[in-house]
Amino acid sequence: MFATGAALSRPLLSPSWVRAGPGHSYDVLAGCIVPAREVGLEDPLGVSQAALEIAASGALSALTVAVMVLRRRPSKAQGA
Repeated sequence: MFATGAALSRPLLSPSWVRAGPGHSYDVLAGCIVPAREVGLEDPLGVSQAALEIAASGALSALTVAVMVLRRRPSKAQGA
């Protein structure tokens, strides 16, 4: 999306991009592929994944506690 605004003449999915692998970004100003962390970029996927794992863990804990605390009403046969 950002590369489109920079009017690049070649496609971004080139063999060099594939060889670079995860953790790399395309520097539009320099016109080359660079390691993302070296240029100050963070991949938000890790943050999103951690947030999802924490949310799922919290939801599981809440459901577990709710099941443990749930009290049944006595049936009429027991109360009579």
